[in-house]
Formats: sequence, structure tokens, C-alpha cells
Amino acid sequence: ITIPDSVTSIGKSAFGDCTNLISVIIGNGVTSIGDRAFYNCENLEIIKIPNSVTSIGKSAFQDCKNLKIIKIPNSVTTIGAYAFDDCVNLTNIKIPDSVTTIGDYAFCGCGALAEVNIPSGVRHIGKMAFNACSKLTEVDLPDSVEEIGAQAFGNCSSLGAVTLAAVKKLPQCVFANCKSLEYLQISEGCDNCCSYCVIPSIRGKFRSRAMDDVLYEARML
Repeated sequence: ITIPDSVTSIGKSAFGDCTNLISVIIGNGVTSIGDRAFYNCENLEIIKIPNSVTSIGKSAFQDCKNLKIIKIPNSVTTIGAYAFDDCVNLTNIKIPDSVTTIGDYAFCGCGALAEVNIPSGVRHIGKMAFNACSKLTEVDLPDSVEEIGAQAFGNCSSLGAVTLAAVKKLPQCVFANCKSLEYLQISEGCDNCCSYCVIPSIRGKFRSRAMDDVLYEARML
């Protein structure tokens, strides 16, 4: 199906449960993809989203089990809750710098997703956002991330390395049952202003996580 440029928004459940839908090309006039717009389009393989789209609604592509690759344009600022939940064959997703919020359960259960880039504009990662992404091996959270929801990366059984920067608070179970996790950075920055080192000017002053949080998380590894 091709959605013409004259369309400005795709409404709630517009194509929900269209189980035989295989390909969608969205016209350049569309600015928003509504909640459950393509929910359970289980045979959907190709979706082209134009640069005019600024928001992807709740459960917009949830349960699109044949969707393998999707490119989110550099105009989107919010990826809604459950947006790609249980897209079990999704192998590649590029999140653009324009995105500031990744909603709750946004990529939960995307078991084929091996790599994800979290760009420098993201400030909030919702609860369970990447939970049970069992092939995800590494996560590098940029300085912009201020908040991560509960169990955001829980049950990522292949996750081996996590780098944290400016996150202010980590909830319990955020990395629970990540059985392959071997490296967890718990502090950032440096208070020593050595003449040969630029780390303090780049990363700021030394900061560390609360001991109770670190100990709890270590026990869960």
C-alpha cells in the first residue's frame, strides 16, 4: 500500500490487524503515526517512513513479527510505548539524533536485535524498553541519558558490556538476568586536573552510583 502525500496523519488502529499487509510506503505529508496504526500486521516486511514524521505512537508497529529492518527518520523526536514491542525478527534499527524519548516497552521482546545505537539526544529510556532483546551484546549510553526505567535492559541474555555516563539514577533490575554481563562501568569523570589529560574537561568531575544499587545489580549478574 502507498499512502499519498495528501495524508497528514495516520490515525489510531488505521491498519491494525491487516495480517496480509506486506509493504507500506508512507507519503511525505504524514507528520504522525498514531497508536496501534499497524498493530499486528504480522506479515509486514517493508515500511518506509518519510522525514516529515515527528512521532511514532504507542504500539504503532507492535507484533509486526516479519518486520526485519526499519529506519527512523531524523525528524522523529518520540518513539512511543510498545512501538516495536515483540517485533521478533527485527534485526536492525537506527535511532536518529532527533529522538529524545524511547518509550516504555518500545523494543521489548525484539529477540533478533543484535545491535542498537542510542544517540546523544536521548534523555529518557522507558521501563522494559529493551527487555528480552536476547541477542543484544553491548550498550553504550551517551551523556544525554538522564533516566532509565525499571528493567529497561533486563533479560538481555547476551549483553556483555554496558557503559554508563551521566545517568542520575538506575532503578532496580535495570540489568537483571543479563547473564553474560562482564563489564559494568559504575563511575565517570575525574577530579584530578593533570596537565597531560583531558578527561576532566570532557567527562566532568568524578561521580559514582549509590553502593546499594551497585551491590544489588552485581548480585543479579
